Amino acid sequence: MSLIRGAKRRSEKQNEESWTPERYLQELEAFLESKASELFDGKRTLQLHPRGLELVNNKLASLDKLNDLNKSEQPLDYIRAYVSDINDHQRLERIQNIILRLPKVKLMSLSKMKRDPTPIDLTHFRFLTSLEVYKCDLSTHPALGIAELRPRLQTLVVSNSAEALGHIFAPRGSESELSDDVPREWQKLTTVKCSHNSCSRMDSSLTLLTCVRSLDLSANCFKAMENLHNCVNMMSLDLSYNRISSTARLNERCGNLTQLKLRCNSLTSTEGIDKLYSLEHLDLSGNLISTFKEISRLSALPCLEVLFLKENPIGFASNYRVEVLSRLVGLVSLDGAEATTKELAARRGQQATAGGLNKGEEEYLYAPKLEKRRKSKLRNVDIVPPTFDRYALPESNSSFGKEEVDLPQMDTIREKDPN
Repeated sequence: MSLIRGAKRRSEKQNEESWTPERYLQELEAFLESKASELFDGKRTLQLHPRGLELVNNKLASLDKLNDLNKSEQPLDYIRAYVSDINDHQRLERIQNIILRLPKVKLMSLSKMKRDPTPIDLTHFRFLTSLEVYKCDLSTHPALGIAELRPRLQTLVVSNSAEALGHIFAPRGSESELSDDVPREWQKLTTVKCSHNSCSRMDSSLTLLTCVRSLDLSANCFKAMENLHNCVNMMSLDLSYNRISSTARLNERCGNLTQLKLRCNSLTSTEGIDKLYSLEHLDLSGNLISTFKEISRLSALPCLEVLFLKENPIGFASNYRVEVLSRLVGLVSLDGAEATTKELAARRGQQATAGGLNKGEEEYLYAPKLEKRRKSKLRNVDIVPPTFDRYALPESNSSFGKEEVDLPQMDTIREKDPN
């Protein structure tokens, strides 16, 4: 076993020693040319590490200087510089032509734990629609070229790479360097995932996300929900694994949400959530909700179908599932499990006992008793009772809920014999 490990280490060392910038560029060029069609169609994503990106940028910068020299009044110097390494420049030109047209790029550090401090420069990637950044450093050195992507970027993923949201959406110095035709808002950015960073505040840079539909800010250090008032198109919000203690007035900022995830925070109340009338999926597991009164608030949500409440104090109550299901009649799934037939029956019984049903539903459940009561009021006549299906839902024009009793036809009534 030790011999195998030793051979593996020696091979890795030989690979590191044989790895040169020229070899890296050769393999990058071969990959780009062989996968060009898939890269342009978005079926494949170009993945680079920050040091490799820095090498490519340095080489392309030298190519730009050479092109500037060609435009100047020194053609002889240009010819000498170009001929000195003509193969290298031709390779760079091919790489540059492909990079300019790429729609997707992923940057990932080679280290498994630490962030790579190498500065990020995306100025050569002008037509990106999707950008992913993992374990890089966007806070120590502001990323270049990100702000220029505002008119066309659609998907942005930044994980374990920033200390503040402003370093992602509004890098330092980017506003002053932008031309007048570049907007401040992210005009096409619809999907944002900035999880597992070290951000402590939802700062004003979030107001630039006017078109975002899905926003994932999980696994940060947020204590309050702020600056979401411009995210009017947002339908999905994930703030799991933060330190949020209140959702008051959330409906005033995110009234169109259909999915909300607040797993593992410090919530004790559902105030604000109870007015998100479009909400369909809600995750409140791992919080501090201890009373069923807070669950009853959610009965005002007509579209709510999926709810997660496990690992809250109320989860240890007896008949926890029945209690929740009895308060939320339209709920389909609780904690990832659909309501069973037994739980539905228990819910109906508990609702009827506690008076939790409306008048029409109560009369629906107790229709046989009501019919018997109506008979007792007409002691001097015999009534042929109408057919009744106790399991059929009442029609909208049903007589249930009315005080008067509809008498049957005259031919069904006969006077009783007084004797």
